[in-house]
Order: sequence, then structure tokens, then C-alpha cells
Amino acid sequence: MIIVGVTGAGKSYIAQTLGQAACRRLIPTKYIHLLDLLDEFRIAKIKGAEAFIRLRRQYAKYNLLIIDEWLLFPISKDDSEILLSLIDRRQNARPTIIVSQLEPAEWLEQIPVPLADESITDRLSAKAHKITIEGIKSMRSI
Repeated sequence: MIIVGVTGAGKSYIAQTLGQAACRRLIPTKYIHLLDLLDEFRIAKIKGAEAFIRLRRQYAKYNLLIIDEWLLFPISKDDSEILLSLIDRRQNARPTIIVSQLEPAEWLEQIPVPLADESITDRLSAKAHKITIEGIKSMRSI
């Protein structure tokens, strides 16, 4: 699932609500901002291959993974490899919810590796249900 909309539209709120509903049904769920996820993987990589593989397996096993703040900023080549590796392992196995201000076509500009940008975007968006929250008024001002 992909949730797209402007800042303050309620994207994170919807994603968190879906995550809480999953938790109430005892479905192992992880909610994380993209930059925090990438930091975890960078730290694991520094610790060594075993720590990195263990973390990747852990993320691949969550029955529901919610990644918020998806590709707000360009990522590095190494981050592209990490994301492709993770998304590839989850594809067709476990659901992933992506929360972003950018449309999937815009993700390509944020990923510096030409084949990885298409692979990541295609794997996440090809069969995804998409929620687009339209409007310019922030929920926070209501």
C-alpha cells in the first residue's frame, strides 16, 4: 500500500491507525521513518556482515512493515542497495505500507542507482493499493 499526500494531510495518522489495527490482531508490525531505518542498517553494517544480515532478516519477517517519510530526500548508492535488498525480500511475501509526499514516479529522482530506482519503485507500486489524500489544508490546523 502507498499513502501519498501533502504535509499535514493525515498520511502518517492513517498508516499508524492501520498499524495499530494490525497489532490488535497480534500481527507483528514495525513502524519506522525511512531515515531511522537506514541508520539502523548503516550501524549494523559497521558491526559486520552477521549483524547486517540478522537485521535484514528481522525486517523481512515483520508481517507488516510501515515506512514513513519515504524518500523525502535523495539517498546514497549504499542506501539504495539496502532498500532494494529489503524490498526484494518482502515482495509478494509480506505487506509493506509506504507513506510519502512524493508520487512513485518522483521516487526515481531520489535514488541514484538507475536500475535500483526502477526496481524499488516497481516492486513497491506494481500491485499496490494507493491512497491519495488530496487537499492543501493541514489536518494540524483543524
